Amino acid sequence: MNTKELRELKAKYNPEGSPLRDLQYRLLDILVAFDKFASEHNIEYSISYGTLIGAVRHQGFIPWDDDADIMMTREQWTRLKTFIAGDGHLTDEIFIRGVVRPEIHMVNKGIVDIFIYDYVPKNIFGDIVKTATCMLLSLLVKCKSRIVHKHFRRIKPWFLLLPLAAPFKMSTLVRWKEKASLWFSPEEIKPDDLVCLYRTGGPKDMLVRHPYGLLLGDRLRVPFENRLFPVIPQYDDFLRIWYGDYMQLPARPTNLGRVTDENLCEIR
Repeated sequence: MNTKELRELKAKYNPEGSPLRDLQYRLLDILVAFDKFASEHNIEYSISYGTLIGAVRHQGFIPWDDDADIMMTREQWTRLKTFIAGDGHLTDEIFIRGVVRPEIHMVNKGIVDIFIYDYVPKNIFGDIVKTATCMLLSLLVKCKSRIVHKHFRRIKPWFLLLPLAAPFKMSTLVRWKEKASLWFSPEEIKPDDLVCLYRTGGPKDMLVRHPYGLLLGDRLRVPFENRLFPVIPQYDDFLRIWYGDYMQLPARPTNLGRVTDENLCEIR
């Protein structure tokens, strides 16, 4: 996109001083802090999903985007966990927690989601068992989260599973989900092996698979909000698997109107 188009979109959706732009600056602070930590400890990751599209298409946040995402391989997540203290802190300001998926938190800023890719079994039976189990446990974790926080304002079809989730502790469901995401995984995952997001909260995401090799290779550093962040070298192939022609603007941007002065903290 040319500079004029970028400027017009920003003026329309996230002008300076707007609640959404304020939220984006907060998320940027978290990304900058985590990137510094990752660089110091040789943790390999990439910005991902809408954040990656924003970097490629807008050189910053998608103007209407209200979250930020990064991704890494299971191997890198395992390395990162060795630096996480018992209370979840990486530094005095940055800590990692989350039940549906890991999240990077920063005091008085917000959260950034971490997506971890796991192995898809080659045989159909193993694939079906692992995927179905992880889907069910993901939904149960989401149900338990709604029960704990008494958050039922938006009715979801998976609320039917609330009675099944109610008897279990959140920690138990999360532990089961963690173990299921590792089922059938070999000691060494090859570049051609398929991986997917068994740890995510969205069942649909578990059906999107791509070669492990797409997540490998020396990271590129691309401009994002006048900073440089790492991206996987095959980002174009990755984004097309998830979004098709991601360079085209959507007919109707998502999340419009979610961020206002009143609900800024609630959204993130």
